Amino acid sequence: MLQAEIIRSEVSVSVNLKDLPTLSKDRKAGIKRGINHQLEVRKTSDFEAFWEDLLIPKLNTKHSTNPVHTVKEISLLANRFPEHIKQFNVYHENQLVAGTTIFETKHVAHSQYIASNHAKNTLGSLDFLHHYLIEYYRAKGLTFFDFGISNENQGKKINEGLLYWKEGFGGRATVNTCYKIETKNHLLLNDVFI
Repeated sequence: MLQAEIIRSEVSVSVNLKDLPTLSKDRKAGIKRGINHQLEVRKTSDFEAFWEDLLIPKLNTKHSTNPVHTVKEISLLANRFPEHIKQFNVYHENQLVAGTTIFETKHVAHSQYIASNHAKNTLGSLDFLHHYLIEYYRAKGLTFFDFGISNENQGKKINEGLLYWKEGFGGRATVNTCYKIETKNHLLLNDVFI
């Protein structure tokens, strides 16, 4: 009716914080490794260490890309919207080993950027961090924790390992469909709603 064109479909994973499902055995094992290694999660307003030491190197090495935001841009946005953009880092023996940048609304915490060092599986750092955050946001009364998409190549490929990891926290996949609609067709919206 709108003469819209589907430009991509992406698989996104969210955890319902009001009806928390059981963690997978793999996620439980990762969390236990984090506890055994005495990992510590810290909320910080400093994005630079995470960006420079973990995020940029990880994206460059694994995907030959950079984060959408520079560290200067994300810091500026976080200063302007301190209640909505937060950085959580994980430390092992006072060394930064993992982190995530959270975009937070009244009902949803979205993990926008996630990165860790090479020891993530040995330490359980990402499992430990995200279990901590799911509990943290559940206690704050939010409705969903959103891990974001598990796609690559503009939605054409699903990263099966990433999807498996996210679903291990009790998350469920949904499909986000992105449409392109010509602005000249905006009046056709009147025929869509009844």
